Amino acid sequence: MDTVNLLLKLGYQPGGDSPLDEATLGGGISQPGYRALIQWLTEEIRRYGELDDESVTSVDDEVCFRWELSSFLKELGCPYGALMDVPLTERFREAGDARMLVEYLVGECAALAMVRRQRDQEERRFQVSVLEPCTERDLLNICGALGLSVEHLRADNIFNEINQRLNDEPLVGGLLFRPEVNLTAGQWVRLERTQAELLAEYSLRQQMMLKRVDLTMAAFQWKGKDGPAVAQTYRKWRRHLLDLVESFSTADISTLLAADEELLRQERVSSTRLKGTGKNAFQGYLTLPTGGGVVNIDEKPSMPNWSSREEGQESENLRRKPKKPVEGDGEDKISRKTKKKNLKNCDVISGLKE
Repeated sequence: MDTVNLLLKLGYQPGGDSPLDEATLGGGISQPGYRALIQWLTEEIRRYGELDDESVTSVDDEVCFRWELSSFLKELGCPYGALMDVPLTERFREAGDARMLVEYLVGECAALAMVRRQRDQEERRFQVSVLEPCTERDLLNICGALGLSVEHLRADNIFNEINQRLNDEPLVGGLLFRPEVNLTAGQWVRLERTQAELLAEYSLRQQMMLKRVDLTMAAFQWKGKDGPAVAQTYRKWRRHLLDLVESFSTADISTLLAADEELLRQERVSSTRLKGTGKNAFQGYLTLPTGGGVVNIDEKPSMPNWSSREEGQESENLRRKPKKPVEGDGEDKISRKTKKKNLKNCDVISGLKE
């Protein structure tokens, strides 16, 4: 039954006079239904495999059919000796040989069909990615983002619906490029050049970020039993960072066209205004070391302003008054301890003499 089901999946439709059953599969070359099945399999194999030899066509003549089938199996490279080595007049007569032939041709046809389908998918994907830049997929994504039902849209009205929905949607901030402005060919060239420069700079900043993270982790030099666990956790999160970097590096010119007017504002990263307005949830909790040192989140101690000493002015150390000795402190305290220790030693010595 597996062979019958596989034949039906491949698309074989038996005639009314010769139903597809176990008797047909082992009927032998003398049966018309068996010869019709073999003819259909050879045609499918030739179509999927792009073979040079023609398929078996002489269904009515048993002798010619045996000749054409033997030639076809030879080109196909049949490995079964029962189908290739016996005399031509005795081939495909036994029920076992007939069933072996059907199973062999069905397996070859299924394998070639799978290879052909996979190759067609790869060619179609390559054609979509190279020749047509995913236009249909982009339109589906746009309609999905705007909440438009693709089933009720016509091809000649889809752009009008998209423009109408874009005009109705409120925009946050001002767009850098207005949709109603048509750009010239020279402006498109400059935009593509700007996009390439921005991607190159962004890629450089990403590599610098990853390098700083690597140096920071290496600077701590984790030791002890926590070292392997920390290293394993860092490797896992670094893979996530690499995936994030790769996803951002695929931005195309549509990302630049959807940019906000804030892109035109150029400020230094160290400016006070940018630091004041660019706060996030991580500030105040952790500051990465700049040179691989220890993380420091405490405020810097206040230091007095430095000023040079005028000529003839005494140094601050010379103007300090000497500290008055406290009674019972210093040498008096040390001498009292020494006397007490000496008296104790004398008592021990006198006890030994007695």
